[in-house]
Amino acid sequence: MRYSVEPKGPPTTITPFKLVLIPYLILLGFAPLPLASNRPFPAALLALGAGLILLASLAYPELRTRAHAQLRRYKIPFTLFGLVCLWILFQWSTWSPAALHHPIWQFTAETLSLPLESRISINPDGTLRGLMHILTYWSIGWIGLLLAGRQRTADIILKTLIVTGCCYALYGIITYFAGNTTILVYEKWAYHTSLTSTFVNRNSYATYAGLILLLSVGYISQKVKPITRASQSFSIKFKALVEFLFQHQLWPVIGALLLVTSLALTTSRGGTLSSLIALTFLILFTFQQKRSGKQKTNWLALLCIFGGAALIFSLSAGPLGDRVEASFSSSAGQSRWEAYILTLKIIADAPLLGVGLGGFEDVFQYYRGETLPHAVIWDKAHNTYLELLLELGIPAALLYFSAIALFIKAVFSGIAQRRSGRLYPIIGVSATILVCLHSLVDFSLQIPAVSVSFAAILGVSLAQSSRRTKAKKAQRRP
Repeated sequence: MRYSVEPKGPPTTITPFKLVLIPYLILLGFAPLPLASNRPFPAALLALGAGLILLASLAYPELRTRAHAQLRRYKIPFTLFGLVCLWILFQWSTWSPAALHHPIWQFTAETLSLPLESRISINPDGTLRGLMHILTYWSIGWIGLLLAGRQRTADIILKTLIVTGCCYALYGIITYFAGNTTILVYEKWAYHTSLTSTFVNRNSYATYAGLILLLSVGYISQKVKPITRASQSFSIKFKALVEFLFQHQLWPVIGALLLVTSLALTTSRGGTLSSLIALTFLILFTFQQKRSGKQKTNWLALLCIFGGAALIFSLSAGPLGDRVEASFSSSAGQSRWEAYILTLKIIADAPLLGVGLGGFEDVFQYYRGETLPHAVIWDKAHNTYLELLLELGIPAALLYFSAIALFIKAVFSGIAQRRSGRLYPIIGVSATILVCLHSLVDFSLQIPAVSVSFAAILGVSLAQSSRRTKAKKAQRRP
């Protein structure tokens, strides 16, 4: 069976493969631009673009062949995802048994003396909107999985994310030092002391910048790995490393510094810490050495980790330190814990059915009472896991988590399976660590630009995580 998805030809030839790849790259590059696509119109355009690219991929026979192979390979997680989507539609539907419907519909109908169509979901529009978002993200990841079968295409996708991410970082830095009063053509209405680039929320941009920084550092690390593994003294290797970076990797280093600076200036506690933990994993596994069956510590890699951490904290020491101190002394942290406890109470009231995808804000306002400050708008749980458990119900949420976990397991296995090209699964796992950790305390994965970028990274990593024997490589050649 042939798995070739990118036929060889003259560089100027516009193949059907490129007709899928180029719009995909454009979509990834422009997703962060219109307020991170976190508004109805840009989010709808993002969904439309992903859908059209997905349909275009079906018109290419080689991509269809690869799609069938990937569906067979990952049939369990895709089946779980399909079941979750069906459950979301069931929550939205009016033809489900009335005994399952949320009691708020009956209460509202009696209060208004009007007949209302009841459902499990308390916010039908929000449920459909949430389903649109999920399908968009999975489509982006799926297309990345199909396109990135060849290493060259995987590099094109990831490097496109790096270049566009550096551009957004540069824009954010310029805007920040120019007064930090605007986001594109809009007057900035929040986070006046934090860098947010084209995003509204500093924490969401911190996650995005962290993801792109992982890609940038990953590629730079791959280039300098031979230097760090040379049988020379530490001082000689360090000198050679510095010379190589500034002579042959100057632009990538500048890009990484832009990303580090923009991340530090967000003053996001969760985003910065999650990024540092993910970077630590990436650097340690990239420079991992095995000699005589034993692990060997790469001191140069450790120096890079501590140096990067010191740079980030030195750039943001004042504002970030103030925020960390404030988290212990102010009521903000206490309010968030109270919100978590309240969310758990809501989950306990509807553990099996949930309240419908996208229904958190509506049901939370009903429960919050006087325990939380009303000046704060709780439209998100600030914990993606709790929010999904509340909205989908425990069984469906666990199915959704399991589907994603199976993909992540496959990517993690690629670190051990791949002799060459380990960078891709390492990046995939590092990106997962970043978003999963930050999702414990925030909602960055509910921002389209962040989820689209993460989905593309995970799709590419998944495509490049399988073991490749010489026979399989020969099959992939057109």
